[in-house]
Amino acid sequence: MAFLALISLITSPLTFDLQINGPSVNPAPIILSTPSKNLSLSFHNGHIYADSIPVSAISENETTSFSLKCISHISLHFQSPHANSLVYSPTLCSAPNIGLTINETALKGCMFDITQSSSILTQRICGIDSKNAAKNPEKGPIYVAEPVELNEGGSMPLQWKNVYFMPSSQDVNFSHTDIFFTIVESAKHGEVRIDDVVTSSFTYAQLLARRVIYKHDGTETREDRLSFQIEFAVKHKQLIPAESKTYSLRIKINGVNDPPELVKRSKDEKLLIASRGSRVITNEILILTDADDRPEKVRVQVVESSGVHIEVHGQKVNEFSHKQLIEELVSLVDEGTELGSGRIRLIARDREARSGVVILETQSTKVDVKLVHNTGLKLLHHSSALLTNKNLSFDASIQDMIVAYRIVDMPDTGVVECLQENDDKFSMCTTFTQAQVNEEQVRFRHTSQSSSPSDMFSFQVEAGEFASMVHVFRIDFIPMNIKVFTREPFVLNGTETMSISRQNLFSWTFPKSFSAHNLIYHIDEPPKLGTLSRKLAVGKQRRIGVSSNFTQQDIDEGAISYKLHYQQYSIVNDFFVFRVVSPAVSSPLLRFDIVYVPKESSIRLVNKTIVVKEEEIASITPDFLSLSTPDDSNFIFRVVSPTLHGQIRLQIGEVLKKDSNFTSDDIAKHRLTYSHSGDETRTDECRLLAISRQNPMRKVPLTLSFSIILLNDNAPKLAQNVTVYMVERGERVLHPFLLPWVDEDVDASALMFDFTQNKDAAILSTVSPYLPLTSFTQHDIDEGKVMIRHLGHHGEFYIGYTVSDGVHRVEGKMHVLAAKPDVWIEKAEIVLICGAHFPQTIRLSSNNLTVLTNLDVRLEDIIYSCSSNFSRFFVGSQRKPARGFSQKDIENESVWYSVPNEDSIERLKVAVADRNLEVELRVRCENSRGSFSYQQHRMLRVPVGGAVLIDKNLLEISLVDAERPIIYKVMKQPNNGYLSLDYEKSFSSRISTFTDTDVTSGSVQYVHNNADHSNDSIDFQVHVISRNLSFHLKLEIDVFQRNITISTSLFSVPAAGRVPITSNFLKVTTSENEEAVITVVSPPTSGWVTTDSVHNITSISSIATFTTRMIENGQVWFVSDGSHGNDSIGVRACVHDQCTGIHLMQITVSRINEKGPVMIRNEVLRVSGNKALITNSHLDVEDTDTPTNSITYIIAQPSNGRVVKASQMEEVMTNFTQFDIDQSNVAFLATNHSNPFGGFSFHVTDGKHKIGPEWFSTELSSSSTILEANGRLVASPSSATVIGTELLRGNMPGTRPDEIIFTILKPARYGEILVDGIKNTVFTQLQINRRQVVYSTVGFSDQNEWSRRDSFSFRVHKNNSAQFLNSNEKFRITTTFAAISDKVLSKYITTRPLVVSRGGSACFNQSHLDVSALADAVDKEIVMIEIGTEPRAGTLEWLDNERNRVSWTELRTSFHLLYKHTATDSLSDSLIFHIYAARESTRRASRIRISVDIQITNPPDPDVQVVLFPDSVSILNSGSTPLLADILMTRHKTVPPQSIVYSTQQRGANGVTIRRGDDEIKQFSQQDVNDGKISIWHTANRHQPAATWHDVIVLDIEGHTRSLIIDIRPLDLMLKNHTTIWYPQGKTYVVLNSEHLGAFSMGNRSTLKYKITSGPENGTFYWVAGEKEAKEFSQKDIDEGRVLYAQLNMHSFHDKFDFVVENDSRDVLRNSSELRVRALVSVQPVIVEADTATPLTTSQINASTLLNSSPRFFLTSPLKFGRLTFDPNTNYSTYYFTNTDIQKGIVYYKAFSTEEEVHEIVQLEVRADNVQPARFTLPITILRADMENYDPSTTGDQMIPYSNGGSDSTKFSIFGENNLPVVILGAIVAATIFVLICRRCGEGKKKNKTRTPINAKLDTPTRLPPSPSESIDHEKPPDLLGTTVFASVRQAEDRMTMKSFNKPPKPESSSSRKPPNPRRQNVSSLDYAGITSDTPPPMRLFEQVAQTQPTNHYWV
Repeated sequence: MAFLALISLITSPLTFDLQINGPSVNPAPIILSTPSKNLSLSFHNGHIYADSIPVSAISENETTSFSLKCISHISLHFQSPHANSLVYSPTLCSAPNIGLTINETALKGCMFDITQSSSILTQRICGIDSKNAAKNPEKGPIYVAEPVELNEGGSMPLQWKNVYFMPSSQDVNFSHTDIFFTIVESAKHGEVRIDDVVTSSFTYAQLLARRVIYKHDGTETREDRLSFQIEFAVKHKQLIPAESKTYSLRIKINGVNDPPELVKRSKDEKLLIASRGSRVITNEILILTDADDRPEKVRVQVVESSGVHIEVHGQKVNEFSHKQLIEELVSLVDEGTELGSGRIRLIARDREARSGVVILETQSTKVDVKLVHNTGLKLLHHSSALLTNKNLSFDASIQDMIVAYRIVDMPDTGVVECLQENDDKFSMCTTFTQAQVNEEQVRFRHTSQSSSPSDMFSFQVEAGEFASMVHVFRIDFIPMNIKVFTREPFVLNGTETMSISRQNLFSWTFPKSFSAHNLIYHIDEPPKLGTLSRKLAVGKQRRIGVSSNFTQQDIDEGAISYKLHYQQYSIVNDFFVFRVVSPAVSSPLLRFDIVYVPKESSIRLVNKTIVVKEEEIASITPDFLSLSTPDDSNFIFRVVSPTLHGQIRLQIGEVLKKDSNFTSDDIAKHRLTYSHSGDETRTDECRLLAISRQNPMRKVPLTLSFSIILLNDNAPKLAQNVTVYMVERGERVLHPFLLPWVDEDVDASALMFDFTQNKDAAILSTVSPYLPLTSFTQHDIDEGKVMIRHLGHHGEFYIGYTVSDGVHRVEGKMHVLAAKPDVWIEKAEIVLICGAHFPQTIRLSSNNLTVLTNLDVRLEDIIYSCSSNFSRFFVGSQRKPARGFSQKDIENESVWYSVPNEDSIERLKVAVADRNLEVELRVRCENSRGSFSYQQHRMLRVPVGGAVLIDKNLLEISLVDAERPIIYKVMKQPNNGYLSLDYEKSFSSRISTFTDTDVTSGSVQYVHNNADHSNDSIDFQVHVISRNLSFHLKLEIDVFQRNITISTSLFSVPAAGRVPITSNFLKVTTSENEEAVITVVSPPTSGWVTTDSVHNITSISSIATFTTRMIENGQVWFVSDGSHGNDSIGVRACVHDQCTGIHLMQITVSRINEKGPVMIRNEVLRVSGNKALITNSHLDVEDTDTPTNSITYIIAQPSNGRVVKASQMEEVMTNFTQFDIDQSNVAFLATNHSNPFGGFSFHVTDGKHKIGPEWFSTELSSSSTILEANGRLVASPSSATVIGTELLRGNMPGTRPDEIIFTILKPARYGEILVDGIKNTVFTQLQINRRQVVYSTVGFSDQNEWSRRDSFSFRVHKNNSAQFLNSNEKFRITTTFAAISDKVLSKYITTRPLVVSRGGSACFNQSHLDVSALADAVDKEIVMIEIGTEPRAGTLEWLDNERNRVSWTELRTSFHLLYKHTATDSLSDSLIFHIYAARESTRRASRIRISVDIQITNPPDPDVQVVLFPDSVSILNSGSTPLLADILMTRHKTVPPQSIVYSTQQRGANGVTIRRGDDEIKQFSQQDVNDGKISIWHTANRHQPAATWHDVIVLDIEGHTRSLIIDIRPLDLMLKNHTTIWYPQGKTYVVLNSEHLGAFSMGNRSTLKYKITSGPENGTFYWVAGEKEAKEFSQKDIDEGRVLYAQLNMHSFHDKFDFVVENDSRDVLRNSSELRVRALVSVQPVIVEADTATPLTTSQINASTLLNSSPRFFLTSPLKFGRLTFDPNTNYSTYYFTNTDIQKGIVYYKAFSTEEEVHEIVQLEVRADNVQPARFTLPITILRADMENYDPSTTGDQMIPYSNGGSDSTKFSIFGENNLPVVILGAIVAATIFVLICRRCGEGKKKNKTRTPINAKLDTPTRLPPSPSESIDHEKPPDLLGTTVFASVRQAEDRMTMKSFNKPPKPESSSSRKPPNPRRQNVSSLDYAGITSDTPPPMRLFEQVAQTQPTNHYWV
């Protein structure tokens, strides 16, 4: 069975020739298959069938050509010489990939030349019975043989080899002219000609004569076909079958490259183009065609141009592609020549041919833009609408001119958004083009919460250099309407609970309909007699109160219900007030009525509200009040609380007071009436208690309500007489306090004033043109629209006027006094009762403090301020302390004063306009006994609808001799509530009198029962019986609306971590700053909300409620349970019974700091003046799993400045966070202005990961007031980068951007500045704003280094001015490969995903990451590869060693990086590589970050189990090893081992192959492994430069990916591992292991013998177990840790020994090893800039472990690029310093000047008490200072030409002028050196004298520490180590002679070396010595050294 893969039949037809020998049987022989459905082809009864549909006739033993093609997505076309048929097959035609299956068993015949897409899939497939069948088996005389072959567009004659005549019998004799060919189906892509005439018939003689010619039509086809029939002139029975057949002749066309055709389509001789503008080249101008090449392969070249040039993407080019021309990316740009004409010659070419030359001529003209449409836009609120050309369109006078819109004033309520290129999302934009509008890519989106009726935005139209006036685009919002339906009344019929359904309450919005969950019912006033509640998912009910809400969806789901508080006995009407809130609009307040109908068997109560007009009488009848039961109707009604605003009377005249009674009979006989008192109240009520006469225990409480219809029965009246003071011939606005008229009627309309004319003054409007007024309203006065103007006739006069409220009219007179401007004190006195307690706080009124003026000011413009720093004044309802207030505050009685004593004086200052005045507020006391002679004010705050207790703090009488009782009598009841006195009963009683005992017991309270928010008050008359004193007390009631708002924000928590819930994440605010209770409505699913007392996660439990105070105290925490992802917490805040809606706190649970920080930006800080802020445009670090406040910068001591807090310059910072940088809290303060360059070295850490060191550079710049920005441009090589305003920006007050001119003095070196595509040295700020200034490196020499610095110098001047406004400035540019875009990146770096099965492993190679092209491009650099971010779902492993940083040259030869998948899921993974240049390794911002995807696949068959797979396989070099079933086993439940296949996905890179026998194979089965047929072979590569020890083969085991690691063992004796033997400072021994010495050879490891040929000088080898000296040992001894090295000479930091190793084959290797002491000092690299000094800190040299041992450091190597010094300002160098010096920060590294980045390795030796010395290295990176042409002193107005060096700089010359002292000094130095050399030679001859070499004296530091031997106590007995047998060591001197660090000591002769002495005492063990937290003890081996000190010991 054969299978062929096909592509879609709709794009490429399938052709084949079919020959059938007999009918087919099941199954079908030919099947076209798709994943969902198949199509079978079978043969029956002379026809071919598609499934059951006959499609074509077919004859046996005849070859028939077929063509199958889908002509649509549902129709399959069958074509043959006999028929054309269509078959409905949508599945087959819509499939992108199909298959052709040929069953050779069922096929009776053959298929030939199966072809698709011009390629032959197979030439011949036959059935089992037709293997030998030929393609043309017919015996007929006509044979169709080879196809006709010709070139595209060519001609070819038909020949005998294509069609030939050969009769089978000899008796057939015909002439060739008697054989006629008739074409029955012509060729589709050509024609048949005879003598250049198209024909449809010809003879065989013409064919043989080559006169029948097929001519191709030149189309891009590769195959054609023509069908013909034969007719013979002479009839013969043998020829009859041939005449009935149709023959097909195939024609094969060879492709020929056609030249492209370039044609100018525009009929205009010259193309109009805007002056210095551009025009897009479209197909209306230029037509380019190429039939046989893709558009990107055809290029158009500019042959010649003048006056114009070509631009693509804003860049000037000399050629462009056909694809760019099709996409209309090619523009013709006018260069602005004087003639205004341009000419350009173009040709098109492909790979082999080219077109003719096309000439385009242009004529520049001025651009004019005219308005076509600006109709505005209409849309709904909170929606968006597209801008089309019917709404907004402008036309340019030049065709194809780009018309752009620039928004100059943004809309207020929304944003304009554009659809960005290559993106399917809209984003905010400020510019767009007419083309975008035409393509509907611009829209307006409404974003504001307000519902304003309209909006607009202003814009300018730009086309070329044309800029229009400002136009306005108007946006009108279509008003949304909300309709609320109540189709059925909500009636509770005998039930106390009922759900609100859609029939009861339904809302709908139009013209746009919102979904049900977006229609929110907001409760403004809840029901009074019942409760609304929402049903929760858990079956509970949640109350819905004030400010709560529910949705229409809740109503539709039946989740909203109403329940009565208690059982009612009558029909009860209840309601709640709500508004419907939709996303677009809100409805007005609406009322939902609720009716309760009691059961028939219950008590029947009629209790309706009685409506009465103001000051009238209404009768109380049974229609309003009636009570009965089935067995009783006679009740007595007791008055519990009488009415407040009226009286209930019986007809006999009795007024019903408290505890009065009336009966049901009184109601029935209409004896009961209610008379209203006439005050302005809308409601009144009386509380009753009904008691049954038959059963006195039956009591029913009820409330009788009255509704008052208010009348306009009160005439307006003047609140107080006011004199209007004004300035002579001046004006004054008539504010309400100057015309204080009031109307006591609540519902009255605004008062109307009518003034009579007066000659002394005029009443005018304050609105221009200040027209005279005679009539105006109170609203005009409130809005300040009325003023009076003095005309100057009299100084004092009256103006008459009338005031009307619509019913009443009252006359009045305005008293006016005009005088000189003045301010005076009217009142300034406070009167108290003598004997009161002090201090006492009272409320000030205008009777206490008033200042008057005749200036035109308001009351709020009269400002009082305290003279002293301490203020006794309090302002506002909150009584907040204040040192200032206004006269308006006093008039509003919102100023409180704390009176200190009876005769105090408070001095105040008053400011009125430009005048000042001093006021003395005096206090005096009176012993008045009048009832109303004294007022005392108190304040009570109560929420709307709430009740507040009146305690003794409010009503306490501050009298010294006041004794009980004190009686309070209410003189004026509150308007919006009542006073209540609570008894021990079930109801409250309204009161009008109470005593101080009631106040003390807490029984008096104020109840607010009105929806009005206005304030209230109560007037008391207080009687002090003991003093016979009465006075008036007023209690002010401040009614406030309690507002609760809650806001949440996203916060993140690490997995299994804890984060406090602070106010940053959950903020609850209340209007009264009350403590709110927060309820957790929806708990989190990935953790707990708990308190800080919980630390054990196993016993943790969530809390349901917490308070805002707990949040402020940090007591509320969210604890993660370890799971990842997003979560939320639903919370609601409540204060008392008022709650907010449910808000969600979004939580992001992230992994525990898996990713490290990545340096994003590190730019130079330009310091102008003394300081500059460090912002995230200079320093920016990104860490995806760490908040910015946890990303910490650790900095070293800065040079030439210090880092300080921006708000506190005196506070120096040594570390700060990224959050501090983002908030601009970090500043750099320059301290050394003599050196302009500075900076600091820093590390960045997120608490776990650390990067650095990095260097942050600072540079002093001239204090220019013109340049606001002068940053560094970062560009990529061979590109053009825009210089934007964020990098270069100048600003001059009063100067337009086009007048600010930048003139380049020195151009860039490696690029050029293009202004609008043209190279230029002058540009303007306007061109920078329009992003027309470009730095281009296109066309310059290729950059072969990673980063290259460039710059250009410039100066700024104003247009038409020759004077420069600033000094020389320099714009800096860095061109780096790290900045290349993603589109260009693929040119240099290619990646491919690594495919790994779940739980499997695979190996990376060069195909997954190929950096070869980048390495070739930067051939001057060493390209480094570093692992940036570890994978999430797996682990990485290097086979050769552990490393994260490797060069590409090394990596491409052995890319042995193994990935092992460890996660349980199949989510994709990734690995991030950092690619950079080796010399820029310290600059993390100069890196390319490449992510390589890791695709995790699931094995297709879950029953496949990899039982055994080796971790590694060991193989001998050039040898082999078998793969057996005991190490490699895979099983399946049902599949046998021979069907389990192993496939090689990645073969070995170092010569390892898998073989079966001697043949390398790619596949093998488990059965082969079981039979032992599979083995691994290694073949050594002779060309490989170094030995390899590892290789990897990646296998695929039925979908399971596994990596087989092969360890290659050496064939001969070899030291595979041979490293320096390190041991830490303070430790006296080290045990050898195979990492130190690892020899490999064939045979047993015990046969590998080591012999010490030259032992170590400062120690000895010992056996660990035997404690004896070891001179010979085996490799097995080393592997098992049996040999150690013990150091005896504690003054040495290293040692060395020689050895030989041999095996049993007598192979011998000689080598040596070194032992070194590892310093207990941690080192971090130092970064410093050239010509600067940086202090060495404890973070760079950290010797904290040796802190108690006095660590000190010695320089042991000369420095090349700098020096160590204590004073960076001198040339002094130090070679010795201590750890204390480092802690003090006085050790500096002073860097020399350098032209490029260099690296210094400082070698140091650390010594400490009681430990041996050790050496270490400190790496230092010196960055090149960007010091080119720094000229801070250059000032002036004239242009100064640029020069590299200046002629004034004096060059040094030895024999130059004034250099005689230098010559003399040189001679003295030479003579001194000569004398010293002679003396040294003489001292060498004196052998008996021991003298310290002179170089040691010169190099020995001035602070030489004592030798460790001096501190050894020789009398102390030896410790345990002292009893060990060690080899003897030469005796040391008491004082070590220190050799020069610059020159090694002379080697001693071998004769002076003594062999070690084997006599030693025994000890039990070896360990660390001398390293403790206290003073370290002497090392155990020091005593050995002290007893045996050689006389000629030297430092090693």
